[in-house]
Amino acid sequence: MKQIHGFHTYGYRSDLTQASVDVPLVFTPPSLMAIDRLDHWLREWFDTTAPSVSEVWSLKASTGLRFTPLPAWLSRVLAIYGMLCQAGDLPAVAPGRLVGLAKHGAQWRAVLRVPVVNGPSPRIFHDLVKASMSLAAMLMRTAPSFDQAQRVYDQLENQVLKHLRRQLPGGRANGLVARLAHRQGIPFTHLGSGVMQLGYGARAQLTHRSACLEDSAIAARICADKVSTALLLAQAGLPVPEHERVGSIDQAKAVAERLGWPVVVKPADRERGEGVSMHVDSVDSLRVAYQRATAASSQVLVERQVPGVCHRLFVAGGELLYASRREGKLVKGDGWRTVRHLVADANEMEMRRPPWLRLKAFPLDELTLACLARVGLTPDSVPEEGQCAPLRPFTSTEWGGSAEDVTAQVHPQNVSLAVQAATQLGLTVAGVDLIATDIQRPWYDTGAMINEVNFTPYLGGALNEDNAGGYLRALVRGEGRIPVHAVAGTGDLWGRARELQEHMTTEGIRAHLCGAQWAESPEGERLALVSEGLFQRSLALLRRRDVEALILVIEGDEFLQSGLPVDRLDGLHTLSHDESGASSRFEEMLAAFVCEPAEPKPLPCDRAAMGIKLPQV
Repeated sequence: MKQIHGFHTYGYRSDLTQASVDVPLVFTPPSLMAIDRLDHWLREWFDTTAPSVSEVWSLKASTGLRFTPLPAWLSRVLAIYGMLCQAGDLPAVAPGRLVGLAKHGAQWRAVLRVPVVNGPSPRIFHDLVKASMSLAAMLMRTAPSFDQAQRVYDQLENQVLKHLRRQLPGGRANGLVARLAHRQGIPFTHLGSGVMQLGYGARAQLTHRSACLEDSAIAARICADKVSTALLLAQAGLPVPEHERVGSIDQAKAVAERLGWPVVVKPADRERGEGVSMHVDSVDSLRVAYQRATAASSQVLVERQVPGVCHRLFVAGGELLYASRREGKLVKGDGWRTVRHLVADANEMEMRRPPWLRLKAFPLDELTLACLARVGLTPDSVPEEGQCAPLRPFTSTEWGGSAEDVTAQVHPQNVSLAVQAATQLGLTVAGVDLIATDIQRPWYDTGAMINEVNFTPYLGGALNEDNAGGYLRALVRGEGRIPVHAVAGTGDLWGRARELQEHMTTEGIRAHLCGAQWAESPEGERLALVSEGLFQRSLALLRRRDVEALILVIEGDEFLQSGLPVDRLDGLHTLSHDESGASSRFEEMLAAFVCEPAEPKPLPCDRAAMGIKLPQV
């Protein structure tokens, strides 16, 4: 672990595909080892499946460990750690490992190797391991029930998760990007301020939420103004609804009458449904809608309401990744329960889930009554099986909504329209909202309109880990990797490194050299770097977009303490060396990055980690 001006960075170990840290623990085992009860909690109340011992621990159990349940319990601690990272919006997604366990008098010592995120203080991750251990012990002595689960959820939110979410901006999007990258074998790291790097050097891509480095800054400004967006799209011959900016209720009334009722009233410079009102069909409802819009912005639009349903077309790199039919919050009938009962049951179902996995609440208020009345229903109506009972007029960040995957149904002309809209605005990644009565027919046959184009569209909902693989494939070439070789041992290491560099040059690859005190360009010129040590200097070059390959000249054993700056090596070149234990151990560690990982060995546990203690339920 290293630090640059207060920013902590971490290295890789051979058995984890994400930067990690080893957390030593000295503890007294829980008096009650109810593993089955703990698994029930994780499965039924946290939607988490605990890994088996063999998945997290490859050590051969000694006689003293063969019959203890501690490895099974610690595997659940690691599962909870990963769950809390996800719930706290930390992109730490690789499964952890148990790399050391030994009896020490009346206590035990263990070492947990856990994935970490660059940036926050190391104490955060030590505390999180301790919180995971405390929670695992507490759940084993607590009988599962609805009331007990709510108490546990509240404790986690107030004592752990709120603190974690303050560590990194970017929210859940970075976690999803990290999970996708981990699944596809793309190296990733958090660079600070919510910016993620996928890949290395010349093949790296930067993302922030769903946006990438190639997205135009001008496009971001345009998309923030619906009038500017519609103007540019219309000038390119693309369909947009007719609207007009208004500055008073009298102007709004005049525009509504000219366009024809019903109209949509919305802020011109807000996104995600904030301040929007649909189905405005009278002067009275116009006044309410105008007040709602002006509460969100001083710039208000009155727009002709287009018939149809909003379809979100998520495009990246000139291709459609997915399309979803987006409707407001709703419940579906079963032929025997009333709308009131459907809403109550839906809310109760969500309350059985942990807060970080819950949908927005299902409301039953005045706006719901208006939505139901529009389709001839009341709270006491019994919808037929499969019939939708709308609770909100459209999807928004405030209310949530429903999203039905319709990717396979989108007509090719509608795909072309969405791609053209993103291209016209200079966006590599965009969420194009198309209002259409039938997404299976061309837009020009149905009168479909582009409602808006979203910069940094929401990652989640219909876009999930099962269908979002194309997102990173559109942004990252291959796995985002460049060749990384290491030269180690004793002798003329720099001479050997320059031979490799020359060989790569003949293959058209510009390779940089990096050592603890010296770095060279492909032309043999010295590179001045403010970073100190091989770990930080090599990290600096992996961040540079002109680095097509990297050769590490390793003249010491720094990486034993820091870990490697990469998750794997394309080649290890060792020169003659002495037979000292340190050199042998170091080269064994390096070799694990270019071949099957060696069996982990126990590490010393000489200090206890700092931790959060959850109160007893």
